[in-house]
Amino acid sequence: MNTGQLPTRNKKLFLNTIKSLLNKERAFFVSLNMSYTYDYPRPALTVDAVVFRRSSEGIMLLLIKRKNDPFKGKWAFPGGFMD
Repeated sequence: MNTGQLPTRNKKLFLNTIKSLLNKERAFFVSLNMSYTYDYPRPALTVDAVVFRRSSEGIMLLLIKRKNDPFKGKWAFPGGFMD
């Protein structure tokens, strides 16, 4: 195995975990009262990072708990708006 490559079994598990998280997030957004939408476009550049590592316990994923609205108290990938 080359450094930085996951074995096929772990790769499938990792991709399935990410897919599951994204599906749950999509369902959550659909169920929201969209109070953070606007009548006119407000383009803004944001960046998120998916940070993970392999350990003896499996693949670990870095998440943050949001401290501000929208989605206060929910888990998210680390990231934010670009200045």
